[in-house]
Amino acid sequence: SAVSREVSVPAPDGNAPVQEDPNGPWCYVLPGQCPDEFKSEVEDSNFRISYLVCQDTELSFPPRFPNQGKSLMTLGAGTGFSWGTTPLQVPGGQYFLCWCSGRDSPACSSVVDFFLPLGVFNMASPSAEQQARVVQCVSGTRCVVSDLLGHGLRNRDRLQVSNIFNCSVRPGGGENLAAPGFPEAGLSRPAEADGTVLSFGGAGDRIFGPGAQYQLCWCGWRAEGDCLVWFPGETFLVPAGKLEVLGPQVDADEQFLCVIGHSCEIVNLPGVGLTGGDSLMALEKCGEATVPPPHWDGKGLDGNWTNRGWFFSVTAQEFSDKNDGAPRGVPGFPNRGRTVSGVVPGRYGWGQTRLLSLDKVYLLCWCSGSAVCDTPNDHLTFAGRLRVVGPRSFPMASQVRQCVSGLPCTVSGLIGSFEADDQLMATTACGEAPVPGFPRGGKTFPSTSSETGTWTWGVEPVRAAPGEYEICWCGMLVKQLSYRGGYNSTCVTDTDYTALVGYLRIKVATPFAVRECKLAHACSVSGVTGSYLDDTDQVQIASACGQGAQGVPGFPNNAVSLNTTGGGTNFSWGSAVISAAVGIYRVCWCPGETGCSTLADFATDIGALVVTGPLASPVYTCYRRRPCAVLGLQGFDLKEGHKLRPIYLNSTCEDTTQVVDGIPNGGMTFPASNDGRDFSFGNDPVTVNAGSFRLCWCTSIFECGAGDLFTFQAGILRIAPYEEFYMAEVAPAGWSPEEISLVVWLLILPLPVGLCGLVGCYMISVLRKRMREKRDGVAPEKPRPRETLAELTETEAQKREKYHMTELRPALVYDVKMRRTEARQLLALNGRPVPIDDRDVMVPHFALVDSAASTAEPLEDTLPLEELERQARQELIGKRSSLMLCDGKLVPAPEVLALPEPPRALPPPLPDRAFRYAAPPALTDGSPGHRRGGRRRGR
Repeated sequence: SAVSREVSVPAPDGNAPVQEDPNGPWCYVLPGQCPDEFKSEVEDSNFRISYLVCQDTELSFPPRFPNQGKSLMTLGAGTGFSWGTTPLQVPGGQYFLCWCSGRDSPACSSVVDFFLPLGVFNMASPSAEQQARVVQCVSGTRCVVSDLLGHGLRNRDRLQVSNIFNCSVRPGGGENLAAPGFPEAGLSRPAEADGTVLSFGGAGDRIFGPGAQYQLCWCGWRAEGDCLVWFPGETFLVPAGKLEVLGPQVDADEQFLCVIGHSCEIVNLPGVGLTGGDSLMALEKCGEATVPPPHWDGKGLDGNWTNRGWFFSVTAQEFSDKNDGAPRGVPGFPNRGRTVSGVVPGRYGWGQTRLLSLDKVYLLCWCSGSAVCDTPNDHLTFAGRLRVVGPRSFPMASQVRQCVSGLPCTVSGLIGSFEADDQLMATTACGEAPVPGFPRGGKTFPSTSSETGTWTWGVEPVRAAPGEYEICWCGMLVKQLSYRGGYNSTCVTDTDYTALVGYLRIKVATPFAVRECKLAHACSVSGVTGSYLDDTDQVQIASACGQGAQGVPGFPNNAVSLNTTGGGTNFSWGSAVISAAVGIYRVCWCPGETGCSTLADFATDIGALVVTGPLASPVYTCYRRRPCAVLGLQGFDLKEGHKLRPIYLNSTCEDTTQVVDGIPNGGMTFPASNDGRDFSFGNDPVTVNAGSFRLCWCTSIFECGAGDLFTFQAGILRIAPYEEFYMAEVAPAGWSPEEISLVVWLLILPLPVGLCGLVGCYMISVLRKRMREKRDGVAPEKPRPRETLAELTETEAQKREKYHMTELRPALVYDVKMRRTEARQLLALNGRPVPIDDRDVMVPHFALVDSAASTAEPLEDTLPLEELERQARQELIGKRSSLMLCDGKLVPAPEVLALPEPPRALPPPLPDRAFRYAAPPALTDGSPGHRRGGRRRGR
């Protein structure tokens, strides 16, 4: 009304003039309807006065009413009104129903046309203030709208959280409009407290949606069955304000990066309403405690793992959150998996403590600083994924690899999350100085692949001392496009290598002095010591190691061991006996890691192996006609009781049927004495001809009677002539053959001089005689005529008749001067030479020998030399001893018949040269009677 609202001004009656209000028309309104409302001065009035509502502006129309609040049709002859079929989304409150007469104002176009109030229109829905309001809930907590503003609200009303900001929009193409992370797909429980309190889920339910703003859509309950299901665009059409969820705002595949062995920090985490007091926890599943993974206690792993892990190298602070059974985050994360409090929103970290978890992708779960954030149950909101890269290691177990000292080192098959260009370092503790003896200062070459887990120190051999060292990892990582955070290192300094990969064992076999194997027995090398030996190792017996040489002949399998037992400490060649030559050989060791497939793999010399028994090459000397003994047999680990047996050189010791005649004791020694080094054939002299023989050794000390046990050569037995013994044992001590020859020449040289003197004297006497005869006139005596060959050669019958002999025959007789050494060479009847001593003198000449006298017994070859010398001194002193060959044996010659001096009519004595017998074989000693290289003079 435009009438003045002053109390003294009467209400208009239609006749009196109207006193208008100086501020213009005004209306009574209910509280909360207009922004300029104020309380009326009329007592006990519940109305408010507003000028704005009576102005002809858009503000005069209730918001969101169809057709600006004007009804669209009249029903029942003006008794009913309708605003069409469009669902109302009008803010809740009381509105005035104002009537316009269609007859007076047919257009009813102006608000002033609706001047007749019909009453109050109650709109049951959230108020305009509520529709403009933003309600906050924290992700990970229970969400409750506790003070919903509106008019006509009732219990059993509901709210729906929508992804889009229009409650009347119908989804297209199956689009899901429900907000994520809310219980019951964002549909609230029925309202309580007269429709003002609505909760999402029950008392234990929480929302887990990402930080974002959503639309609240309201549904008023009118009857049973209402507001039970949200049909977008059909139900829950009234907006009830905005719901802002406080929390991180990340995509489902959002990943952050942390590196094992370094501190971990998450920066620039996006979200809504984040504060510095919020926290993150690394979990397998948000809201649930993470249990230790399999093998966390070091159990159930294979041989590539050792029972030592990072627990043995961490500080008390780093392991202060040890597993005590209480709920916690991912094991290996500091502070039980929860970040420490910070001051910068969106920045979270676990402090300066190293990350020691397994290499996996974990969930980052968020908890608001406004709530209690102690346990995994408090961290319910997904805040992204955390990829942990690096080597895999457990607190009580870690990977172990082996390298061999003296060989190049490569480790492969390591498990973890690696990148190309990562590196390893061998050290006593991660982050400290490298181990001496490793190439490249202990650091490997960068890896070439992220898949194989292989690193190498190059071709240079490792010289580190045996032991177990930590292998520490450094990752050459840079920020990747899909990651946030990360770690970048140059892997240059020792402190970059802080992540334990495992342990590297330096394997080595400790050299030993000597091991023994017996000839003709099975062989084994046992008691080998070292570091980290195993039954895959092998040894080879060779003359030298590391040159790819063939094994020693006589060992099975090219001298490569067949069986390894005792964890790489015992090596054998099975039950086969060895027949290798006695001697000292090298034991060449091959670690099983190399495969031991080539001879070059056996490069490490770990000691000597002595094949015990007699050596096959030494030469031992015995003398003919003397007792024989082999003293000081050379060899190793000889035992008393063994025997020796000589055989001919053209035979082998495996020839068990051969026997050498002339060797005492049946050709076999008595059992050895003096620790198996002295052997004797007894006191009988050796009668076999001088020569060399193969000595065969009996391998047994109990059964050396059988020939098949003398199967191994023990040297060469040389049977020397007696003269050598005489020279060595009888001749003046210290005299050499040269000295004796000098004495002989000094004794012989005067003889030619005296002979020449005698000849000279004889010639002088003959000359004087002839001179006297010439002076006295006496004619000289004529020489007798020379006999013819016919005269010189008489028949044997004539000779027998002349000399009264039963039978005469020509024979080649040797006059042998008695010397101190025995002849070493004789001339056989057929002229075959045998060895003689070049100091002997043998003078052959021809003579007629009585055949009857030739039946004398031959000299006994077995007579001791002393006896022969004694007989010679007694019987032949001052004479020349004559010997002759008879039936291949040397016998005393019968007395050489001297032809009697015939009368002058008879021919002279037969000279040697008169016989046309073949000359004797050439002598090599230059003895008299033979001119070397020429013919005998005369006929």
